[in-house]
Amino acid sequence: MRIKLARQTHFRGYYLLNADIVNLPASSTGDFAFSAESGTVWMYESEWYDSGQLVLDQVTPASDELPIINGTAAAGNSTSYSRGDHVHPQQLTYDNDITATKFIMAGGTATQILLANGDTTTLDSKLSRTYNSGSGGYIRLCVFPAGTSTGAPYIQFQVQCNTNGMQTIDLVPNYTVNGINTVYGVFTAPSYVQTIMNVYYGVDQLLHTHTGTGSAAIYSAWIHMMSGSGIATVTVSKQGTYWPQRVTEILTQDIVTSITGSQTQIPMSFNLGTGGIVGDVLQVNPLSRSYSSYGNGIRIGNSNSDSSSSLYLG
Repeated sequence: MRIKLARQTHFRGYYLLNADIVNLPASSTGDFAFSAESGTVWMYESEWYDSGQLVLDQVTPASDELPIINGTAAAGNSTSYSRGDHVHPQQLTYDNDITATKFIMAGGTATQILLANGDTTTLDSKLSRTYNSGSGGYIRLCVFPAGTSTGAPYIQFQVQCNTNGMQTIDLVPNYTVNGINTVYGVFTAPSYVQTIMNVYYGVDQLLHTHTGTGSAAIYSAWIHMMSGSGIATVTVSKQGTYWPQRVTEILTQDIVTSITGSQTQIPMSFNLGTGGIVGDVLQVNPLSRSYSSYGNGIRIGNSNSDSSSSLYLG
């Protein structure tokens, strides 16, 4: 009994490294300790030394290291254990216990989607995106992927900006058994245009580009925002249910300063009630006589010298 008590008095504990034992303070003759590094018993006789005796139970010592976070997955090589009261650093910011109600909108339905700001919407809600077009640029509306069968999808966009009214854009790609070969469109002028039919602000061009040919052709539809148009919102106002998978990447790209590749422009349609242009060919009853020359095919309006009607062939 006395021998057992004496051994308990001189036992200095379990340590991870041999150096931890060598540097123990206030050591005295008869002290001993277990090392996880060597797996042996260390003894003290004027200095610490490895006795070579194996630790019978090979008990792993506790680690003094802090818990690792956000690391690469690894098996590790530590021979120590974590204490039961160890604490991991907080990696999430939250105001209380995280419960299922944090992800459920009160009154929401199974067909709704919870947005980041706490609002809800449905899959049938209008898709829209806001752009800063103060410096002008190009906005990609959508992409028409490759396809080798007939079937034309339909999509309509509306563009609103804080410097002019709404414009409507209808797009129908022409798919054939040999692939897509063009995109048809109807593109209305904004609510306000100058008397000489110049677009004041807003969208002044609708165009499409493409890569590849035949069965590998992919078309993209773009609009050009005039410089100074300010904040513009583009909304998908209508979309056909026929071949919707042939309209992809809808409003997924931010406004850019330029686009590459061959470009085909779709003409703008003006309101004929106040004078306008249809397909850049017919100009009806223009409000201004300031054109010194014109090449729009046919121009119907007032004579420059009197109030009689005239027909001009451009």
